[in-house]
Amino acid sequence: GPELVARVELIESDALALDGKATRSQVRLHFTDDDAGPGMDLLLYLPNGANGPVPVFFGMNFDGNHTVHADPAITLPRGWVRNRDEVGATDHRASEAGRGVVATRWPIEAILARGYGLATVFYGDVDPDFDDGFVNGVHRALGHDGTGDAWGAVAAWAWGYSRALDYLAS
Repeated sequence: GPELVARVELIESDALALDGKATRSQVRLHFTDDDAGPGMDLLLYLPNGANGPVPVFFGMNFDGNHTVHADPAITLPRGWVRNRDEVGATDHRASEAGRGVVATRWPIEAILARGYGLATVFYGDVDPDFDDGFVNGVHRALGHDGTGDAWGAVAAWAWGYSRALDYLAS
């Protein structure tokens, strides 16, 4: 597939996250040169005190990066999210009510304590998987006009995984 990450923008970083146990970084992987264009936000926690690179668990989440931990510095998704009362999402927008609600699925402290890192992106940044004629997420970056065939959601997510892994390996 096309190599569409136009640039990486550091949104924020904190070397004393989680009571000093981790360095948290949030980066936006822009799919185009347009700041307002599509892209995905990657949340990364690395253990402090590591001597060099560490292995990183990586996975997509389904409600927004802010739902994987109660850390108040994790940014809310800027785009479409599923309406789910359990995560405080209404009118397809994330809210503070969702902060940390699926943290039990993401044992970040245990991962860090064992010397590993954790990275995640919200699937909806790559492709929200609803029928809008393929004009959002990575499809928008491809200039898809809603006609004809386009990658399906699973192919788009695989592409997103690949771009995130490219970033993590760099």
